[in-house]
Amino acid sequence: MMTQTAEDTPMKVLVEPVTLIRERENALRRKHPKKRRKSVEDELLLTLIMGSHVRGLECWHALIRTNHLSMEIDCVVHVDSHPDMMLPKGDFSVIEADPRLLYESLEASQGGIAEWLLPAFFLGHCSRLVWLRAVWCDQLQDGESEFFIGIHKKDGSIRVTSREPYFMDEPNTHASLDELERVRKVTLLVVSVTDPRCGELVKSFIGKDESSSKWLLDICLDYFAVSNPFFDHAVQQFGETAALTLRDAFLQVRWRARYEAARCQSGGPRGEIEESEKSIFEAIIRRLVDSGGNGTFGVDSEMAESLNALYDHPEPCDRFLALIPLIRAKGEVGKLVTLELMESPGLPHHPSLDLNQQELFAQLLQGPLGDNPPSACVIARSDEDEYTPDSVCSNLETWTIEAMQRAWNSVKVEALSVEVFEEDDEQKQ
Repeated sequence: MMTQTAEDTPMKVLVEPVTLIRERENALRRKHPKKRRKSVEDELLLTLIMGSHVRGLECWHALIRTNHLSMEIDCVVHVDSHPDMMLPKGDFSVIEADPRLLYESLEASQGGIAEWLLPAFFLGHCSRLVWLRAVWCDQLQDGESEFFIGIHKKDGSIRVTSREPYFMDEPNTHASLDELERVRKVTLLVVSVTDPRCGELVKSFIGKDESSSKWLLDICLDYFAVSNPFFDHAVQQFGETAALTLRDAFLQVRWRARYEAARCQSGGPRGEIEESEKSIFEAIIRRLVDSGGNGTFGVDSEMAESLNALYDHPEPCDRFLALIPLIRAKGEVGKLVTLELMESPGLPHHPSLDLNQQELFAQLLQGPLGDNPPSACVIARSDEDEYTPDSVCSNLETWTIEAMQRAWNSVKVEALSVEVFEEDDEQKQ
C-alpha cells in the first residue's frame, strides 16, 4: 500500500482570524480604494515583533490571513541560536484542525518555543528551511539534507524521519517512513555566516527564480547573544563558581559525555547502556538534592558511591557532592534550579555579542539577498523566556530593523509589535 501524502488531504482554511494588524489594513484600503499593481515605492516589508518564539506560528498565520504572505511559500530562513525543530507532543491530528487549539497547545507546552516551526511545514505552508545557525551552535550538522514529516499511524503524533541525533535523542519524535501517513518532504540547509559559501548557498536555496521567490525571514535576537536561562538561574542562586561546577558535573557524566562525543559520527539514538545510566543518574540527583524536609545536609555514602560510578573520573562528581549542602539550604528553589540545569546543561550560552557575526549577517542581507527581499519578516525578542540577555535585547531589535532597511532600501520596513496590536484589537471588540 502506498504511503498517503499530505497533498492527498485538502488543506483546512484557517477560520476566526485574530486580526493583529487591522488598523493598518483599513488605512491602506482607504488610501488605495482601487485595486492596482503596486510599484516598488509602495512595497512594505511587514515585520511582526513578538516577545517569545512560542507565537511564531500564530504570527505566520496572521501574515497569511492579512495577505502579506502566501498560503504556500518557497522558503523560510530561520536565524537563531536554536534549531526550533522539536515537535508538539500528543495527537496532532486532534489540534491541527483548529488553529486556536494549536496555538494554545504550544503556549502550554514546556518546549513550545522549539515546537512551533515544523508544524507549519506539515501543514503545507513551506517545504524548504534554512537554519542560519550562530557560530557557537552545533545541534545539527552543516549541509543540505532531506527528511519527511507526517502523522504517526498509531498514535496521531507528528514525527520526522531524520536520524539526526537532535531528533533521535527526543522521545516520540522519530519514525520510519512506513510508520507515517500524510507525509511531506522537508529540505533543510544548515549553515553559518562564517562559511565563505553562505551567501551563495542561501541565495540559491531560497528559490530558482530569485526575482519572484516568496520567503519568510524569521529572526530570533538570541542569534546575536544567547543565554542558557537555567544556567543563569543557578548563578543567581548559588553564585557563578558553583553554577559552573554544577553544569560541568552534568555535562561530564559518562553517559552524556560518551554520547555527545560519538553522536556526530554515528547518529542514531542513545544505546541501552546510556539510557540505563541516564535513568540511574537522574534518580540519584533527585534524591541527593531533596533534603526530605528534615534539614539534614549530609550525603549518604552509598548514594555517593553510586553516583561516582557513573563518571569516568571522580573530580566532577566530588565537586558536585560538595555542593549538596548549599543546594539543600536553598530549599525547594535550590532543588528546582538544580534539576532544571540537569535537564539542559548544554544549551548555548554566549551572552556577549559577536560583532563579527553581526557584520557578516548584515553583509548577507545587503549582498547575496539584497535583490530579493523577503515577503515578510518575524522577529522574536526572546526576552520573555530569558534567552536574549536583557542588556542587549532592545539595542539588537533596533540594529536588526535598521540592517534590514539598509539591505532592502527599495521597500519600507514596517515593524509592528504583536502585543500592541492585540491590545488595540481587544479594545475594538
